[in-house]
Amino acid sequence: MSSASSERFRRRRRLLPLALLALFLAWFVPWVLTLYLGVLVYFPYKLDGKSRYVRVTGPVAALFGADWTPRSEIPKACVAAVVAGEDARFFEHRGVDWESVRLSYRVNEKAGRPKRGGSTITQQLVKNTFLSRKRSYVRKARELVGALLLDLTMSKESQLTWYLNVVEFGPNVYGIERAAQYYFKKGAAKLTPSECVQLAVILPRPNRWNRSLVTRRYAPFFQRRYRTIYNRIRILGLLEDADMRLARTQAPFPVGEAPLLSAPQLPESETLPPHEEGR
Repeated sequence: MSSASSERFRRRRRLLPLALLALFLAWFVPWVLTLYLGVLVYFPYKLDGKSRYVRVTGPVAALFGADWTPRSEIPKACVAAVVAGEDARFFEHRGVDWESVRLSYRVNEKAGRPKRGGSTITQQLVKNTFLSRKRSYVRKARELVGALLLDLTMSKESQLTWYLNVVEFGPNVYGIERAAQYYFKKGAAKLTPSECVQLAVILPRPNRWNRSLVTRRYAPFFQRRYRTIYNRIRILGLLEDADMRLARTQAPFPVGEAPLLSAPQLPESETLPPHEEGR
C-alpha cells in the first residue's frame, strides 16, 4: 500500500466516528424536538409483543383529545414509587447509571444469561419512544447515547412526566392515566400512595405481574417487591410521613418497615423470580 493510500485510509478511520455521530444526531435530534414541541408520535407494542400501532401523546396533542397527564396531576407518590422501583439514583446520574451497568454486566456474565437489567428511567424513555424491543448491542448503544443526550437537553421532571405518560402498565395500557382507569377505575390524579406503589411494582413485567392487580390476589413476589419499593422510598426520603403512612396502612397486605440504613440499588437478580429475569 502506497503512502498516499495509507494516509487516505487513516483519514477515513479518523472521520468514521464523526460520521457515525452525525448520523446518530440526525436520527435523535428530531425526536427530542418533538418532545419539546409537545407532540409525540410513537409505536408501542400490542399484546403479542411484536405487532405495533401508532400512539400520539403529549401536552399539545392533549388539546386534540390525546391521552396526557400533566405533571401537576401526577401524584408525588407515583413519582416516588417509580423512582424507588426503577432507578434509585435517578436524580444523581446523567442519564446512565454506570455503576448499575457494571453490576449488571458482572451478574449476567456470571449467570451466562441476561439476569439483571441496568437501564435507567432515561434509558427506558429513549427505548420506549424511539427504539424497538429487539435486543442487540447496536440498540443498547443507541439507548445509552440517546439517554446521555436526552439528560443533557431535558430536566429530570420533564423526563419523569414523559416516562409516566408512555410507559407500559399492562396489555395495551400505556401511560399512568390509562393504568389508573384500568386497574382502579379512577383518574391518575386520584391515585392513593398505596395504588402508586402497586403500579410501580408491575413495571418491569407489566403483562405478567399485573395479574395480582387484576385478580386482587397478591402473589408473594408482588408483596415482597411492594415492601422493597416502600422501604426504598423511606430510605431515599422521597415522600412525606403522611403519604408513607398511607402507603403502609392502605396496602392490601401487611407491610413492615426495614431499618433506615442505605438505599439498595435495584438488586433485580435478588428480587426477580428466576422465570422473570432479564429486561
